[in-house]
Amino acid sequence: MVKLICCGNIKVNKHVGYILPMCVCSAEEAQEELQEFQQMSRDYEVELETELKQCEARNRELLAANNRLRMEVENYKVQRTLVVIRIWKKK
Repeated sequence: MVKLICCGNIKVNKHVGYILPMCVCSAEEAQEELQEFQQMSRDYEVELETELKQCEARNRELLAANNRLRMEVENYKVQRTLVVIRIWKKK
């Protein structure tokens, strides 16, 4: 279904056999609808920018945590290797 930005009047086109949207609103109505649409678009863009910044910040936090955990794993591997070497030297 087609949704019109302007007043939304529809007419049946008998030559085609289906409903066609017909915009029969005034230039003032169309201008008001356009301005409303543009404002909604700006508001939505601001909302998306805010959400993007939050996602980017969360991503940085997760990357930092991931790096910290990788370092911990490497430290445990080194410690385990040192313990194995000490045990092997005692034999």
